[in-house]
Amino acid sequence: MGGRISATLAGMPKITVENLILDGAPLLSLPKIMIAFMAKSYVNIINKSKNRDSKVIESFKKDFLPERYLNDYFALADYMNEQSIKNAFNSVFSKFEFKKYDATCNILFLHGTKGNESVSKKSAIKMKEANPQTEIRNFEGYAHAQLLSFETSKWIKEVQDFLGR
Repeated sequence: MGGRISATLAGMPKITVENLILDGAPLLSLPKIMIAFMAKSYVNIINKSKNRDSKVIESFKKDFLPERYLNDYFALADYMNEQSIKNAFNSVFSKFEFKKYDATCNILFLHGTKGNESVSKKSAIKMKEANPQTEIRNFEGYAHAQLLSFETSKWIKEVQDFLGR
């Protein structure tokens, strides 16, 4: 959701953005049936998380967030309900207008290839079509924001390298 907010702000009049960093930002709208399917899947995951399902916990530690964030995740998941999950998905995958930003706006678009990251990859390509200054970095086998979550120092180096060019 943060990528969509940042990309929207960067395209607003009277706002100047020097560097826009997008990490797995799914900026494309999706058919309602796909959104409903994904939301249903996440509702199931959240409900299993509330019950501390061991398979969900192991998957969480492997692909979603490092184990050190498990208690924070549970604190959040315990208060989530079906409607809040649906609202989040409807917001994330709503219509987004790819605007031409000022040419001085440097854009870094990082994305993985695992799971829903195919939407982020397509979003990165559309962003580059609208803004040729976009630099795309693909992380093979990574899920959404996995580089940031599991290899923070590597993510920081990627961003620093981009900002330092």
